[in-house]
Order: sequence, then structure tokens, then C-alpha cells
Amino acid sequence: MRTIKLVFAIMILSCVILLLNPFAVLASDPVTIAKPVDVSTKYLGGQPSTDSTFGILTASSDVAILTIYSDPWAINSSSGIGGHSYISVKNVGTSNIQVGNLGGIAPSKTISIGSWGNKTEHSGVWYNLECWYTVMQGEFTSSASLSMPLSASQLTTVNNYIINHDAWSITNNCSYFASNVWNLVCASSDQVSAGVPPTPMNLYNSINGKSSHVHNLILPWDYVVYYAQGTGTPLLSQVYQ
Repeated sequence: MRTIKLVFAIMILSCVILLLNPFAVLASDPVTIAKPVDVSTKYLGGQPSTDSTFGILTASSDVAILTIYSDPWAINSSSGIGGHSYISVKNVGTSNIQVGNLGGIAPSKTISIGSWGNKTEHSGVWYNLECWYTVMQGEFTSSASLSMPLSASQLTTVNNYIINHDAWSITNNCSYFASNVWNLVCASSDQVSAGVPPTPMNLYNSINGKSSHVHNLILPWDYVVYYAQGTGTPLLSQVYQ
């Protein structure tokens, strides 16, 4: 009888945990807790940039803002040819959220997610590398972007795609990744195309054709850089100069 009661107690506790943290079952691996940037040791070029305003309205039920960017003139690209496309997620709720496989994203904080094929440590999804390039090297300042609010269920859809598409190829590149994430949750009128083959310029032109697009939206850098779904953290000050 005691064994049966113990089993029931464990089952009830598991249900409570799932209700409190619905993102916990998104990934097969343990969720990585995002580590805030240590300004004293990470910033080489002065103070962190001021968080930009996305300029869209959100409802009380929204938990995040999703933004898609494409900068065809960026020097640092995911392939080494030029140009880059990526997404960012900003927490607009009152509780921490999970983005991809990173948990602990605090209210008002933003992370970027992009697919990279020319980094020796990992070919696929990187977290916050675009933020690092923006703040540390002044990159990605000529982008076209679109933003939209995300409900909890839409964020789950975004997270599942990020976790399950950690790869890069010529046809499955940064522009393909960013446009696919965006198109999964946006309104039909806001669908974008990276073209065939997918390129940052094609995606830039597609975003630029939307009336709600914004130019030169600058990202902050709130968390350290991760790759391989949070299993790796590069020493950026030495590797990416």
C-alpha cells in the first residue's frame, strides 16, 4: 500500500512540475540555463548597447517578441561568402522563458538564434553569436527586419523547430532557417521567402516588401554565446576577431 501511495505521489508531483514549466518537455537533452554576460570580462569595446524598441503592440497573453533579420551586406556570414539572416526572441512577459534549448531568459532580455556553417566548433544553430558580433564588432547594422508577438503556444512551436533543426548546408542555410522559423508562426500576409537558392539578399528583399519592416534594428547582448544546443561556449575574445 505504501508503495502504491508513493507512486501516486510521484505522478502527481510530475504533473505539477509540467504545469508550472510547460517548456520542460521540448528537448530530449537537459535544458541549458542561459548565463548573463559578465560585463567586466566579456565586453572588450566599452559598455553594452541599449536595448532597441521593437515598436509593436503586445497583449497580456503574449510571452515574447519574435524578430527576423536579414543583412546581405554583413561581413560576418554563416557561409563565409557574405550576408547573414537570423532571428531574435525577446521576453516581454513577467516570468523567465525558454528559447530553443536555453532556459532562464529573463523578462526584457533578448537572445539571437542563427544557423552557421563556417564555425569550427559547430555547424548548425548558435545562440547569441549575432548579438556578440553586433555589440563587439559593430556588425549587422544594415538589416531589414520584421517583428511579431508570440503566445506561449507559438513560442513552443518556435522552440521545437530550433531544437530539431540544428544543422547547416548550402540549401539549409541561415536564410532558410530564419525564414522557416518565421513562417511557422506569422500571419499568412507576413510570410517571407529566402528564394531558391536561399540567400540573405533574397530574404532581405522579401522582408523589405512588407509595410511593417524596420531597417537597422540593433540587438543588445544579454547572454553569453552557446552552440550545439547549449553544450558549448566558445572563448569569443580569442576566436572571433
